[in-house]
Amino acid sequence: MSEYRSRQSSLINVDCLMKDILKQWWVILLGAVAAALLTVSFLQFRYVPEYTTSTTFVIGKSGFSDNLIYENLSSAEMITNQYTQMAASNILQTSVCEELGLDSFDARVSVQTVSNSNLMVLTVTAGSPELAYRISRLVNEKTLDLMSYYINGVTIHEISAPEVPTDVSNRLNLRYYMKQGALIGAAILLILFAFLSISKDTIWNKRDVEEKLEAKLLGTIYHEKKYKTMKAAFRKKAKSLLITEPIMSFRYVESFRLLASRIGLAMKKEDAKVLLVSSVSENEGKSTVAANLSLALAQEGKKVVLLDCDFRKPSQHLIFEAKNAKEYDFGRILKNKKNEKLILPPVEFMPNLCVGYTTKPRRKPWDKDTMKYLSNIIRVLRKYTDYIILDTAPMALVSDTEEYAEMADMSVLVVRQDLMEAGYINDAVEELKASGTKFLGCIFNNVHVGPIERMNFNGGLGSGYYGYSNYQHRESK
Repeated sequence: MSEYRSRQSSLINVDCLMKDILKQWWVILLGAVAAALLTVSFLQFRYVPEYTTSTTFVIGKSGFSDNLIYENLSSAEMITNQYTQMAASNILQTSVCEELGLDSFDARVSVQTVSNSNLMVLTVTAGSPELAYRISRLVNEKTLDLMSYYINGVTIHEISAPEVPTDVSNRLNLRYYMKQGALIGAAILLILFAFLSISKDTIWNKRDVEEKLEAKLLGTIYHEKKYKTMKAAFRKKAKSLLITEPIMSFRYVESFRLLASRIGLAMKKEDAKVLLVSSVSENEGKSTVAANLSLALAQEGKKVVLLDCDFRKPSQHLIFEAKNAKEYDFGRILKNKKNEKLILPPVEFMPNLCVGYTTKPRRKPWDKDTMKYLSNIIRVLRKYTDYIILDTAPMALVSDTEEYAEMADMSVLVVRQDLMEAGYINDAVEELKASGTKFLGCIFNNVHVGPIERMNFNGGLGSGYYGYSNYQHRESK
C-alpha cells in the first residue's frame, strides 16, 4: 500500500472503493462458487462415516431399590469415573481387539452420568454399525467383570441395551458447509480487491490532484447519472449529459459554468483563443467536457467553435444528436481539402456555438498537408470567433495530439476519478507542456460524492445535490 494511502486512509472514497469491487462482481461470484465446491469436495474426500450406539445403566446400592435415586450422588460420580478409567484402559482395549480379531482399537468410548441422577451412559462410536454394537457389548461385559473385584456393595444394572445403529452419527450438512465456503471465498476476494483498490496510485479526491499531479486543479465535475428514469435504464437509452438539458442537476451545471469562467478569464489574460481538450485514456469524459465547456462559454454570449479532432473515435455528433452531421462532415472536408467548402453548422438550441462534426472514424493519422490545412482553418477561424475548442484523441492511444497542441494557445487535461495512475497523468502533462502550448491544468471529472461529503453538502443528505430547490430558496432570501 502506498505511503499516501496509508497516511490518508480517512479520505478513502467509499463510492470509488465500492465501484472498484463491483467491477469484479463476476470474479467474486465465481470465486464463491469455486470455494463452495472445493469445500464440499474436501469434506467428502476426508469424510469417514461413523456409527454410534449407547447403553444406559443405573447405579444402585445393595439393599436399596434400583428405582430410587442413589442416596449419595457423589458416590455415583465416583463409580462412573472408575468405570471410565477401566473402559479406556489399554488392557481392556487389547482384550477386545483379540476377541474380535482386530489389529487396533478403532473406536471411541465415552462414559457420562446424567445430571442429578444415578444414571450412567456408555457410548461407543465405530466405523461400522456391527462393530459399534459388538465393541459396546464387550466393553461393558469386561468392564463390569473388572469392577466386581474392586467395588463391593454397589450394583450396576443395564436398563437400556445397545442396538445396532441404522444411521450414521456424523452426517455431513453439505448445504451448510457450501454456504460457509462460499461466504469465506467471497470475503477473501472482497478483501483482496479492496486492498488492490486502495493500493492503486489513481486519483481519488481533490487532495490527490494537489499532491500527486504536477498540475493545477481547474475545476471538479461531479458524477451525473446517464439514465434519469427507470424506463431509460431498462431500454439502455442514455441522455447526453449536456448542461442545457433541464433534467441536469444544479451542481453539475454550475460546475461547468464556474469552469468556463476560470478558463475564459485565463485565456483573456493571455489573449488566447484556441483551447485543446484531451485526456490520457478513453472513457474519461473529455468529449462531454469539451461540449459542455463550449456551451457554457456560448451561454456567456461568446462566439464559440468546437472542432471534433478525435478522428479515430469521434463522438460530438452523438453528444449533440446532430441530424446534419453527415452533411457537413468535418473529417470529409479535411480529406477533400480545397475541393469542398468548409461549413460549420450552428447548434440548433445555441446559435452562437458552431460544431465541426466528424462522423466516420479514421485509423490512419493525417498527412502533413492535411495538418497544415487544418492549421490554416484554425487561423482563419480566430478572426471570427472568441473561442475555438479542439476535442482531441486520448494521449495514451495516439501521438498526434501533440501536433494539435502546436495549433492551440492553451491546453487542459481531463482526469477521471479513479481511472488512470498518477504517473501516466504526469507524463501526459509533461508532453503538453513540452508542445509549446500553455498548460492550464486538470479538470477532475466524474467525481462520485462519498456519504460524508454528501451529508455535509448544504447540510443534509441529497439537499441541494439533485435539483434547484435550495438554490432557489437562497435566491429568494
